[in-house]
Amino acid sequence: MRRTTMKKIREIIRLHVECGVASHRSIARSAGISRPVVSQYLSDFKASELNHADIQKMSDDKLLEIFKKHKCNKKEKYDTLAPEFEYIARELKRTGVTLYRLWEEYKVGKVEFYGYSQFCYHFQVWRNASEISMHIEHKAGDKMFCDFMVRQAHQPQAKNLL
Repeated sequence: MRRTTMKKIREIIRLHVECGVASHRSIARSAGISRPVVSQYLSDFKASELNHADIQKMSDDKLLEIFKKHKCNKKEKYDTLAPEFEYIARELKRTGVTLYRLWEEYKVGKVEFYGYSQFCYHFQVWRNASEISMHIEHKAGDKMFCDFMVRQAHQPQAKNLL
């Protein structure tokens, strides 16, 4: 996902304030971004209590800081969930344990937490990233590949035959 440029954010505000375009759909079409993004930036602009002239004079860094201030910190929410992924993966191997039950356990006592679908999404992304796999392109019958793993704990002790 690409971040919206500060130039586009200023254009969204200009279209709404100076040109009087009230429809978020029209602004989204002319700016070339989605309607929910336009709605979010306009609500952040209204919450900042600044006017259009202030926004035009402001540096990009300052403007970005203002818009970040009004968003909930998604990183903090993810940072509380991420350490639990290994526990979730372990628990799912047990009989009768479901992802929904683990989600209910996760949200107990938290003020800010992910909904069930986002919880499942983040867990699935983590699980897919942690799987070890490798794709090898080759012609059929050209070479033979052998994949094995030696486990130290299960190997019998070598006896001295001499």
